[in-house]
Amino acid sequence: MQFTVGVITNKHCGLKIWRGLNCVLTVEPSVTANEIVRLSVPVLMELEPDLPNGDYCLLYPNKKIVDKVPLTNDAFTLAAYKAFVGKPYQKLTFYICPVDDYKSGMLNNFIHTLSIFVTRN
Repeated sequence: MQFTVGVITNKHCGLKIWRGLNCVLTVEPSVTANEIVRLSVPVLMELEPDLPNGDYCLLYPNKKIVDKVPLTNDAFTLAAYKAFVGKPYQKLTFYICPVDDYKSGMLNNFIHTLSIFVTRN
Protein backbone atom coordinates (compact mmCIF):
# COMPACT_ATOMS: atom_id res chain seq x y z
CA MET A 1 0.00 0.00 0.00
CA GLN A 2 1.27 3.47 -0.85
CA PHE A 3 0.81 6.62 1.21
CA THR A 4 2.66 9.89 1.78
CA VAL A 5 4.92 10.96 4.63
CA GLY A 6 5.97 14.58 5.03
CA VAL A 7 7.94 16.54 7.62
CA ILE A 8 6.83 18.93 10.36
CA THR A 9 9.40 21.02 12.23
CA ASN A 10 9.29 23.71 14.87
CA LYS A 11 9.40 27.21 13.42
CA HIS A 12 9.28 30.49 15.34
CA CYS A 13 5.55 30.32 15.92
CA GLY A 14 5.07 26.57 16.40
CA LEU A 15 4.92 23.38 14.36
CA LYS A 16 4.85 23.94 10.61
CA ILE A 17 4.75 21.59 7.63
CA TRP A 18 7.97 21.58 5.58
CA ARG A 19 6.45 22.28 2.16
CA GLY A 20 7.74 20.23 -0.75
CA LEU A 21 9.50 17.65 1.40
CA ASN A 22 7.66 14.35 1.35
CA CYS A 23 8.02 10.79 0.14
CA VAL A 24 5.73 7.98 -0.88
CA LEU A 25 6.15 4.75 1.07
CA THR A 26 5.02 1.32 -0.03
CA VAL A 27 4.26 -0.95 2.94
CA GLU A 28 2.00 -3.71 4.17
CA PRO A 29 -1.35 -2.61 5.68
CA SER A 30 -0.29 -4.00 9.08
CA VAL A 31 2.54 -1.46 9.43
CA THR A 32 2.74 0.36 12.78
CA ALA A 33 3.63 3.98 13.57
CA ASN A 34 7.14 3.04 14.71
CA GLU A 35 7.75 1.12 11.50
CA ILE A 36 6.58 4.09 9.41
CA VAL A 37 9.06 6.33 11.23
CA ARG A 38 11.85 3.77 10.82
CA LEU A 39 11.20 3.49 7.08
CA SER A 40 10.56 7.15 6.27
CA VAL A 41 13.29 8.99 8.20
CA PRO A 42 16.23 7.68 6.11
CA VAL A 43 14.40 8.41 2.85
CA LEU A 44 13.52 11.96 3.89
CA MET A 45 17.02 12.59 5.28
CA GLU A 46 18.44 11.58 1.91
CA LEU A 47 16.14 14.10 0.22
CA GLU A 48 16.98 16.83 2.76
CA PRO A 49 20.36 16.45 4.48
CA ASP A 50 19.57 19.39 6.80
CA LEU A 51 17.02 17.33 8.72
CA PRO A 52 18.29 16.92 12.28
CA ASN A 53 19.60 13.61 13.55
CA GLY A 54 17.82 12.12 16.53
CA ASP A 55 14.50 10.63 17.47
CA TYR A 56 11.36 11.26 15.43
CA CYS A 57 7.67 10.82 16.14
CA LEU A 58 4.84 10.26 13.68
CA LEU A 59 2.03 12.83 13.51
CA TYR A 60 -1.43 12.91 12.02
CA PRO A 61 -2.22 15.91 9.77
CA ASN A 62 -3.73 17.66 12.83
CA LYS A 63 -0.26 17.42 14.51
CA LYS A 64 -1.34 14.88 17.13
CA ILE A 65 1.02 11.98 17.84
CA VAL A 66 0.11 8.72 16.12
CA ASP A 67 -0.22 6.03 18.77
CA LYS A 68 -3.82 4.86 18.55
CA VAL A 69 -6.53 4.92 15.92
CA PRO A 70 -8.48 8.15 16.59
CA LEU A 71 -11.51 7.85 18.89
CA THR A 72 -10.53 4.29 19.86
CA ASN A 73 -8.11 2.52 22.14
CA ASP A 74 -6.93 0.33 19.26
CA ALA A 75 -3.21 0.31 18.56
CA PHE A 76 -2.38 2.10 15.31
CA THR A 77 -1.97 0.16 12.11
CA LEU A 78 -2.25 1.66 8.67
CA ALA A 79 -5.18 -0.62 7.81
CA ALA A 80 -7.11 0.33 10.97
CA TYR A 81 -6.56 4.04 10.31
CA LYS A 82 -7.63 3.67 6.67
CA ALA A 83 -10.84 1.98 7.81
CA PHE A 84 -11.44 4.80 10.30
CA VAL A 85 -11.01 7.66 7.81
CA GLY A 86 -12.53 5.84 4.85
CA LYS A 87 -9.99 7.12 2.31
CA PRO A 88 -7.89 5.13 -0.14
CA TYR A 89 -4.31 4.48 1.01
CA GLN A 90 -2.82 6.84 -1.57
CA LYS A 91 -4.83 9.73 -0.06
CA LEU A 92 -3.38 9.22 3.44
CA THR A 93 -0.65 11.56 4.68
CA PHE A 94 1.37 11.43 7.88
CA TYR A 95 4.27 13.55 9.10
CA ILE A 96 7.50 12.80 10.89
CA CYS A 97 8.71 15.36 13.41
CA PRO A 98 11.88 15.49 15.50
CA VAL A 99 10.82 14.72 19.08
CA ASP A 100 12.61 17.82 20.41
CA ASP A 101 10.85 19.99 17.81
CA TYR A 102 7.51 18.47 18.76
CA LYS A 103 8.02 19.24 22.44
CA SER A 104 9.22 22.80 21.88
CA GLY A 105 6.60 23.42 19.19
CA MET A 106 3.80 22.35 21.49
CA LEU A 107 5.21 24.63 24.20
CA ASN A 108 5.39 27.54 21.71
CA ASN A 109 1.78 26.91 20.69
CA PHE A 110 0.70 26.89 24.34
CA ILE A 111 2.56 30.12 25.14
CA HIS A 112 1.17 31.80 22.01
CA THR A 113 -2.39 30.75 22.88
CA LEU A 114 -1.94 31.89 26.46
CA SER A 115 -0.62 35.29 25.34
CA ILE A 116 -3.64 35.78 23.08
CA PHE A 117 -5.96 34.86 25.96
CA VAL A 118 -4.21 37.22 28.39
CA THR A 119 -4.14 40.05 25.81
CA ARG A 120 -7.86 39.76 25.07
CA ASN A 121 -8.97 39.74 28.70
